[in-house]
Amino acid sequence: MPKQETFDFTVNGVGDREAIIASQTCREITIREKPTVALWPTTDYNVSNVASGGNYTHRKLGTNYTFRSPSSFYAGEIVGYVETALADGTPSGSSTFERIEER
Repeated sequence: MPKQETFDFTVNGVGDREAIIASQTCREITIREKPTVALWPTTDYNVSNVASGGNYTHRKLGTNYTFRSPSSFYAGEIVGYVETALADGTPSGSSTFERIEER
C-alpha cells in the first residue's frame, strides 16, 4: 500500500517562483492550497514541471496538481515550480500550500 507524507510550505507571487523539492524518494507529488487556510480556497496558482522548460499551467483555486515520475523522484530533486496568481494568471498574493508525497 502506498505511503503518503504531507509537508506545508508558503507560496507567493512575488520574486522567484517556489521550487517543489522532493524530500524523499517517491513516485508522485501532489500540491494544493492547504484546505485549512482561512476562507479556503483563496488563490489560483501557476505551476510547471522541470521538463516543461518553464511553460506554466494556470490552476484555479481549490484544485490539485500532481507531478508523476515514470520511475521515482529522488530526495532533493526539484520536480517543478509554483507561484500564487490572480484568476487571469498574473502572479499575486500568498498562501500556505501542501506537498503530498506518495511512495
